[in-house]
Amino acid sequence: MRLAWFTPLAPVRSGIASYSAMVLPALAAHHDIALFVGDDVWAARRSEARVGTDGFAAVASPWGPIRSAYDFAPLHHARPFDLVVYQLGNAGCHDHMWAYLTHYPGLVVLHDAQLHQSRAHALIARGRADDLRAELRFGHPDTPPGVAEWILAGLGNPGAPIWPLTAVPLAAARAVAVHFPALAADLRETWPGLDVHVIRHGSPDLQRPKESPGASPGASPGDAPGDAPGAAPGASVTFAAFGLVTQEKRVPQMLRALAAIRGAVPHVRLRLVGGVTPHYDVLADARAHGVDDLVEVTGWIGDDAFDRAIVESDVCLCLRWPTNREASGPWLRALAAGKPTVVNDLVHLVDLPTLDPRTWEVQVASPAAADATRVWRREEAIAVSIDILDEDHSLAIAMRRLALDAGLRAGLGAAARRHWAAGHTVEHMAADYERAIAAAAAAPADPGRPLPPHATSDGTTLARRLAGQVGVAVDFL
Repeated sequence: MRLAWFTPLAPVRSGIASYSAMVLPALAAHHDIALFVGDDVWAARRSEARVGTDGFAAVASPWGPIRSAYDFAPLHHARPFDLVVYQLGNAGCHDHMWAYLTHYPGLVVLHDAQLHQSRAHALIARGRADDLRAELRFGHPDTPPGVAEWILAGLGNPGAPIWPLTAVPLAAARAVAVHFPALAADLRETWPGLDVHVIRHGSPDLQRPKESPGASPGASPGDAPGDAPGAAPGASVTFAAFGLVTQEKRVPQMLRALAAIRGAVPHVRLRLVGGVTPHYDVLADARAHGVDDLVEVTGWIGDDAFDRAIVESDVCLCLRWPTNREASGPWLRALAAGKPTVVNDLVHLVDLPTLDPRTWEVQVASPAAADATRVWRREEAIAVSIDILDEDHSLAIAMRRLALDAGLRAGLGAAARRHWAAGHTVEHMAADYERAIAAAAAAPADPGRPLPPHATSDGTTLARRLAGQVGVAVDFL
């Protein structure tokens, strides 16, 4: 099948760029794929491009030619693609996709349950206030009129989960894919008739060989080298968090917990693996809590170094609030590495067995009837989960216990590894993609759902009007 794949790619620093690079090799073995990127990627890669026999420039890649999104329409007109796949997320590196997904409906892979911040920012930055009002009315017809003005004034961020601004891509799609069953069920309920698929987020195998240098022969996948179950409580333990260092990753809460436990765990460390932002001075915050001597900030690092950092950590802190109900790539990679992890108790994760650090009992809210009366064993828990309403207290308890209890770390790491192997390998993800691609390609090319007028405009209104004034009729591609 010929696929047009709209996605961010390196050198853009995007989790979805890494996600595409992870799954494309498996799909390219069975499909003819062309990758279409925005100006940010194309500007960085243009010097590598060569003009092909079709007359258009492309950058060679192992998965298929990388092309400017601007070239999609003429290429599709000359030789139609069987399906367009849009990797859509809540970041500016996806802005270029919106102009295409309404004119060329395809499979929309919705990585975030809300797109409010990126879509509102894109429309406001381009002076498209009326289009923002129209999209808000289209997706949320009961919203009071003043909300649009509130968003236009730059105050809408707290309302993002209430007004997710996803209606246009959902209405335009031939099919939609998300990463969690609970979100898929919500979309089907909200959008009757919408074909929604679940594509499990995968990860490559990050686990080190059992007989790696410095590791004990029989060490559990969750153990650090030389840190077998029952290791001395004074052994050094490194907690690590991954991705952009922001308050949303709950870094301030990590620093407070670190300060609370340093007396009980004198050799504890916190490693923050990711870039920093102008609006949060993490080192100043660490100094304010008296833990700057325990904290390392790596800055942005490449994918291979990122994976090594996960493997080298003892416990991975994969926290996020507020949430876009997204799948955490670093968390999945930590599970693949057999690492104990700490997550927030989020609505899209409640069907997974996790430990509540206040009781160290398993909590799970699985909708499956077979699980209703099931008694879950502690060794089945795949992570420790933190109640957002008791975050500081629970996180300090969790970090202290995980730092001191190597056996608990080993057990959680082993369960994490089993969970990854059972459903989150790259092979699982590729198989889910094949099913979603087949279903989307078989769906009607025009979903037939109404869209706001600006979403279907071809951008030639002004040109047509000017041409008409001199008696010229123009037929644009």
